[in-house]
Amino acid sequence: MVAETVRGLPELFLLNDGVLASSAQRIDGFIERQYPISTIPVGESLSIVVRGKVNQGAADANLLNQAWFTSPSTPYAGIAKNAGAGRAKPILPADPAATPNPAGIPGNPSCDTDVDGQNSTTPDSCDQVPVRIPLAKNTPGGVRGTVWADANHDGRMGAPAAEPRVAGVAVALYNSSGAKVGEAVTDADGAYAFTNIAPGTGYTVEFAVLGTHPSQPTLDTVLGSGLDPAGYTYGVTARAPSCMVDASCASPTTSRSHPVPVLAGAVTEYVNAGLTLDTAKLVIDKTSDLGDPAVLPPRANGTSDPLTVKMRFTNTGDEPLGGLRLVDTTATGRTMTSLACVNPNDGTALRAADNPVRTSTLAEFVLAVGQSVDCTGTLPSMNPADSYGPAHRNVIAVTGKGVETGQFVEASDPFEAAIGTPQWTMTKTATTAGGDPLHDGTVVRPGDDISYVLTVTNTGLVSLDHLVVTDDASQVLNSARLSGALPAGLSRAGAILTWQVPAVAPGQSVSAVYTVTVKNDAYDVTILNLAHGDGIVPPQQCAKASPCRTQHCTPPWFAFGLPVLGGDAAWMYGLWGGLVVAAAAAATVTRRRRRSAVP
Repeated sequence: MVAETVRGLPELFLLNDGVLASSAQRIDGFIERQYPISTIPVGESLSIVVRGKVNQGAADANLLNQAWFTSPSTPYAGIAKNAGAGRAKPILPADPAATPNPAGIPGNPSCDTDVDGQNSTTPDSCDQVPVRIPLAKNTPGGVRGTVWADANHDGRMGAPAAEPRVAGVAVALYNSSGAKVGEAVTDADGAYAFTNIAPGTGYTVEFAVLGTHPSQPTLDTVLGSGLDPAGYTYGVTARAPSCMVDASCASPTTSRSHPVPVLAGAVTEYVNAGLTLDTAKLVIDKTSDLGDPAVLPPRANGTSDPLTVKMRFTNTGDEPLGGLRLVDTTATGRTMTSLACVNPNDGTALRAADNPVRTSTLAEFVLAVGQSVDCTGTLPSMNPADSYGPAHRNVIAVTGKGVETGQFVEASDPFEAAIGTPQWTMTKTATTAGGDPLHDGTVVRPGDDISYVLTVTNTGLVSLDHLVVTDDASQVLNSARLSGALPAGLSRAGAILTWQVPAVAPGQSVSAVYTVTVKNDAYDVTILNLAHGDGIVPPQQCAKASPCRTQHCTPPWFAFGLPVLGGDAAWMYGLWGGLVVAAAAAATVTRRRRRSAVP
């Protein structure tokens, strides 16, 4: 029996083109294979050739081979050097590391080699040799790193409790030619890894985070609870000069890392990205010398004077904004002309005046956080007699992008102007729960529902905002109670209801409805409701001096049918019924007594 013990880093894979091993087992990192051998005549020799393949590694390695034989007539343990040592097989060979000798692996007392001075006169049944396996020049490597929320914006990765790791981030690996060669997603620890990557230089990692929203737990940890993730987007923090431990090496503008190499069999580490939580915001406010909406006094010929329109847009977020663009859209009337904006940094024009203006791009201008840009435009004279008419409506929108996050932002503000005066009307009506009208003077019964309907109609040429309707329900709520929740915009303070009327476009009507239930003990009462409107101008009806009114009454209690059992007035009817019964009983007793007194 011949035994062969082989250990390789990497491992040897035999080519099965000869005698097969009768057994194979792993022993301390080695594989021991046994081969049966027939009788060897005296004076003859037997050669066994082991052939195989190995996978080269990222560094030079030694393949260690030890061969020995034993048989019943020539047991390995019977060799003189092993006598008394109790060895049934040789000690496994030691790795000679960087200095292998092809002649053998020395220093094993249980296995002589040529290096140890082995010769044909020394009985021996073992030999061991190394085979040097050079590193593979194309052994795959890898890239890995971590994504975290950089709460303090210092570019350094802090403890997870304060700067949480970000899971679910899509990560892509690109080679020097710009081709995508790997995709990954960060795990619960914010970690990602690319494996089996061909050695080379110029690899970059891209983190798909710009413009994405944080998770609620991440937002809570970094900025505190109670915030809406939809209002925040990820940016990339300032990056270090190179990819290093606990630092960010991704670009804030492209979210790509520094170029990194991938070495054969090695892992390039610390390709990290620190994320910031930013909110890109933009607001615009547009008005004129006559306000918004602007009511233009007519000249003697019925036309209006030109009007200067003023606009201001402001960066109210926490990152600079670039790629700003203004778009003017006119829906009705003449188009605004001569739009011009001023650079807040030096007072120069951001764009030359144009006549008329539709679109304007503020090229290469970056609006800093908190900074504003002022613009002006001109609304030409309007003539009610021409095709444009006496009214103007337009919307100016400003768009841009967050420089850090790439988040798209947009803000717009409508503007209106018209020749004439704003006008509106107001009505107040009442209906039953089923929607049938309740005219003034209608009798309502305890337990009935009354729905009050407040309606505002814009009868002018400009939109109306900030209109207020005041409803005095003091002579309602003393005999009725509110039923259900008040609609949006309607609030209550004691017995006074206030309706903040939403913006109303010309020709549009809006309504608010609330319901009361007449109390069960409200008999022989008048339910009177008063309401009036106020705003930029008073309404044509229902002004404060002459409010709208609705009036209803309830029947007297003795003219009303028996109450519902358990109602608020049931005790009175019970008492009345009791008195009637008691009176009837008393009358009966009196009559009986009188009869018994008759002789």
